[in-house]
Amino acid sequence: IAAQKNCIEIVQYLSEKYQSLVNCLNKSCNTPLHLAAEKGHEEMVKILIKNNADIDAENKLGITPAYDALSLSRANVVRFLLKHSPETVAAVWQGLQIMMDNHLRFFSMKLEVVEVLLAA
Repeated sequence: IAAQKNCIEIVQYLSEKYQSLVNCLNKSCNTPLHLAAEKGHEEMVKILIKNNADIDAENKLGITPAYDALSLSRANVVRFLLKHSPETVAAVWQGLQIMMDNHLRFFSMKLEVVEVLLAA
């Protein structure tokens, strides 16, 4: 909760005193890094990474913190993650591009069917 609410001092203290909390999981298996990236809290992301947060951690849906940041357009967090782990961000971006291509193909097929129906 502290990472999601951007309580920097609390997370700094806890991550230094209780290292295992940096990668603790909630019910959805989100880590504090997932929550901070999702909200766009760049300073929080930096603190968590500095304290060895797992940038490649996957939640129950297989989503990583980098995916959260990219898919929610958290440019400041993406910029930091690119500097820290460019290969992780590149892999997520490639996956997002494939998903977008699939969505475009799906909607173009739907459009073709609608046109056929309208012409009937």
